[in-house]
Amino acid sequence: MSIYLQHKIENTIDFFNFVCYTILYKTNRYEESMTTLNFALDAQKYTVCRALLWGNCAGHFKKAFGSEALSGGHRFVHLLIAALELIPIVGQVASLFETAIIRGLTTKLPAHNFTTIEKFEGTQGDDETPFDCTICYEDLRLEGKTPVILEGDGRTYEKDSIENWLNTDHTVVTKVGSDDGNSDEKFVGKTTPLNLVLDTPEKQRLHSNRIVQMKDPICPITKEAFKEPYFCVENGQTYEKEAVERFFRQNFTVHSKLTLIPNRILFPENSDIPTETIVLEK
Repeated sequence: MSIYLQHKIENTIDFFNFVCYTILYKTNRYEESMTTLNFALDAQKYTVCRALLWGNCAGHFKKAFGSEALSGGHRFVHLLIAALELIPIVGQVASLFETAIIRGLTTKLPAHNFTTIEKFEGTQGDDETPFDCTICYEDLRLEGKTPVILEGDGRTYEKDSIENWLNTDHTVVTKVGSDDGNSDEKFVGKTTPLNLVLDTPEKQRLHSNRIVQMKDPICPITKEAFKEPYFCVENGQTYEKEAVERFFRQNFTVHSKLTLIPNRILFPENSDIPTETIVLEK
């Protein structure tokens, strides 16, 4: 009687697993939940179906190699099912070490240590320089200044000055028609000191641009002076355009996406300064 009940319980579990797999398959979630290697043993992802998968796989291995009087064909079927179910189990186990594996393989983008770099030394003069803020007209390289780059236009400003500018009434609105025949005002965005419209919140973001205060700004990858300096939004560093594109393409970096904007203040004088934002993705 006990053997009979044991077989009935195993058959019931097999049937329940079959129903679960069928539901997942019909709802296009079978591959996501059972056959990929991209899930982990945690409270959010380790579902009841995945728990049953382990027991079901062990049960099929037991029947394939056990002492029960099964024919060769039955043993082969059980072994085949167990082998198929073992694939996502291996994925679950491997995912436990996923974080360690990724950390071991990833490479960080080279970066300046701003606490040890040699800073620009000079005094405020009456002559205008390319490093002057277009709002307060002060040299951003001087001690006590906080240069920040505006994501929407790639220009560098004194932090307090550009924040005050954006917080005051420098908005753009447009007249749009309404159902009652009147015209309503629609907010378009904010304007920069050079009248460039910032029509999204992302374009209004400010990022520290401390490399401006280096005595001789260089690319942390090439260790040479800039020709086409691009600011990386993801880590706040500035790189030579070709160097960072090559590094990102050839290395498995911690960032799967890089947003590069021209760091206009560092471009050589009399050079053509691009305006487009470059997005690199793996």
